[in-house]
Amino acid sequence: SFTIGADLPAPSNPTPPISKVGDLEHVYMVYMENKGYSDILGSPNAPFTNSLINAYGFADNYYALTHGSLPNYYPIIGGDNFGVTWNCATACIDVPKADTLPGQLDAAGLVWRSYAQSLEPGGNPLVSEGDYAFDETGFPAYQFIYDDPAYAKEHIVPLEQMAIDLQSADTAPAYAWFAANEDFNGEGPIDTIGGMLKFALSQIGDHQYNVPALDQYLSETVPTIMNSNAWKSDEASVIVVTFDEDNNNTSLGFGNEGNHIITVVIPNQAAIDAGMRAGHFLATDQYNHYSLLRTIEESLNLPGQLTQNDTFANPMNEFWV
Repeated sequence: SFTIGADLPAPSNPTPPISKVGDLEHVYMVYMENKGYSDILGSPNAPFTNSLINAYGFADNYYALTHGSLPNYYPIIGGDNFGVTWNCATACIDVPKADTLPGQLDAAGLVWRSYAQSLEPGGNPLVSEGDYAFDETGFPAYQFIYDDPAYAKEHIVPLEQMAIDLQSADTAPAYAWFAANEDFNGEGPIDTIGGMLKFALSQIGDHQYNVPALDQYLSETVPTIMNSNAWKSDEASVIVVTFDEDNNNTSLGFGNEGNHIITVVIPNQAAIDAGMRAGHFLATDQYNHYSLLRTIEESLNLPGQLTQNDTFANPMNEFWV
């Protein structure tokens, strides 16, 4: 069974959109936070991010699903937010493992990893500690992960582990979610009075609070992937840089861009050789996070169809020739 997301009603057309998505061996994705399309595009505080926009495929008509942050995270993992409209502080989604992206990856014998900034080596990814937050990615909110600490530690690892895993295509995960902490994800930090004040002023101002930090994070992390042996191998790989939602995270109307967000898709040479489009171009079809999920499923040859949301989502066909 499944729950239809509030922002995506059940389609009247019973035929899923046709996919032209080609095969990939590796998909690396990141959600930055709480910045709308116009907050990032052309921002002098985001030179690296804009260099990606200007060099690779840019989804010009891509939208987040809802507010706040984590209800946009949960759908990538399970195809829905399952009625959870808040950022969970503990496990809050109880669905069968087989009906999730990690479950399908496991069943296919494919490795998945979540690389979390500030998670200490050997640290418990199910507990917030230091600058690491339980909700840095959406995985711990799923009961089957939360109830299996060994499984969680195997798959949710420190960000630094990514460079180690990518030393070879053989050790690189098929699917990876690399995540920034609150100091670098675009939203925070908001755990001090000064941080809260800067955040509040940015809400009614130019929405640039933490943009330099998110750009720094991407400028340090994306090249780690692109300079790796795994990326330079003959295995087709792609990096997807996107955002969870626009700046209207308080639902007060400040910075509301209709959840229009930045999304860039970066293929390696092997992916281009296998049929992905090279260089800079605008993809103008309308996509959302369910489109990204379906594209991940199609590219890694997973069964997909976790819910009607990914089943009927528009795959990101424009990124293939």
